[in-house]
Amino acid sequence: MLANSIQLAYYTATSSNSELITRFAEQLNRSDYIMSGHTVAARKMLQIYRTFPKRNGLSLGVSKCAVKYTKDVTVLDAAGDNVVMPLIVELSYALPVGYSSGDTDTAGQIIRSIMISGSNILTPLITTLEI
Repeated sequence: MLANSIQLAYYTATSSNSELITRFAEQLNRSDYIMSGHTVAARKMLQIYRTFPKRNGLSLGVSKCAVKYTKDVTVLDAAGDNVVMPLIVELSYALPVGYSSGDTDTAGQIIRSIMISGSNILTPLITTLEI
């Protein structure tokens, strides 16, 4: 089981930050962590999920794991009124039984590269849905 408190370090274009997240709730195969600023009316949280592999015919199955970040933000609706909507970012893995750690290391490095060089891929995708 992951720790009840986890220190996150993250970076913006102008600064670095560190934040302690705390386990808030547990369910079967899921843990919810809350972050500073989280309230009942305005979520700011990480959810961590797992699914164990199940054999299907000759396939030994695929395990899945994911991290989901949710933050409620205020935006304008079509009438120009303020509404609260969730901003969600997810990272997920689907790992066939028998994968090598080298494969996941390479995949992780590729994702890190995409995140670090956001202006090349993520910025156009997020801002204008360019693909």
